[in-house]
Amino acid sequence: INKELGLTIVLITHQMEVVKEICHKVAVMEKGRIIEQGNIVSVFSNPQSEITKDFVSSLFQDEKIFESKYKDFTGVAIGDYCVIPPRNSDDVKNEGNALNHCVASYIKRVIDDKCIILFLRLRKEMEKSLVTVEIEGNRVIQARGMSNRNITNDERKALIEFCKKVGYDMKTN
Repeated sequence: INKELGLTIVLITHQMEVVKEICHKVAVMEKGRIIEQGNIVSVFSNPQSEITKDFVSSLFQDEKIFESKYKDFTGVAIGDYCVIPPRNSDDVKNEGNALNHCVASYIKRVIDDKCIILFLRLRKEMEKSLVTVEIEGNRVIQARGMSNRNITNDERKALIEFCKKVGYDMKTN
């Protein structure tokens, strides 16, 4: 938005992963006062205040928690498709960018044990984003392709087979 329209947006949040992803500059406030400010790299690589140090350490802790959710999950092949886990939260962000949807906003839900995110890929194009899958408990809640498109019949069949293999249910609508 800044580059295209010349607009500046002020974002107030406690979610440092959001700040890290979309901001160029950051100001850290405590009790209504700015206690530290500068470009993201400077502030996050050399935090001066205790609160900034806590924010930065939470970023790394959250990433460890995120990655731990997938430590026992390996890819599952189904015909021409494969269901794979993200390697890290950046994979989820990249998926959202590639498919033009909001899956990056689900990272905190993964960390908080509310869901997991998996990727449906064509086996011959494993690095190319195709479908993002959200799972709550043992149930596929949603699966979306580019710009939130509904999945195709072949993709649906692959996900149904995946669910059978791993013991998940699939929401039908």
